[in-house]
Amino acid sequence: MKINKLPHAELKLMKYIWGVDDVLASRDIIEDMKLKYDWKKSTTLTFLKNLVDKGFLTTDKVDRCTHYTIAIKEKDYLKVETKSFFSFMHNFALHKGNTLECNMRYPIVYFYFYLFCIKYRF
Repeated sequence: MKINKLPHAELKLMKYIWGVDDVLASRDIIEDMKLKYDWKKSTTLTFLKNLVDKGFLTTDKVDRCTHYTIAIKEKDYLKVETKSFFSFMHNFALHKGNTLECNMRYPIVYFYFYLFCIKYRF
């Protein structure tokens, strides 16, 4: 399954769900998003639907409540985001014609990317 970049608000919601790392009932998510971000019920439900449509969450109906389960782990999303970021940075440097200069100007970024690749076995 292809993992796409999430808009900022949907990413906020996913970070919350990844943080809980358990099956969550819609009523609990709605309540927590109201407290944390002052989101209305309809806003939270729209974002949840989008995340299900994009494959980040799965749903189970239990009585009159929808339960959400994580389908894409945070680690997997971070891998895709990191690859995308460094691909963008590399292509930007190539188009500017200054690959060496880019590498020399941002050595710490490349160092952290190297550590990330080792940690997640790219």
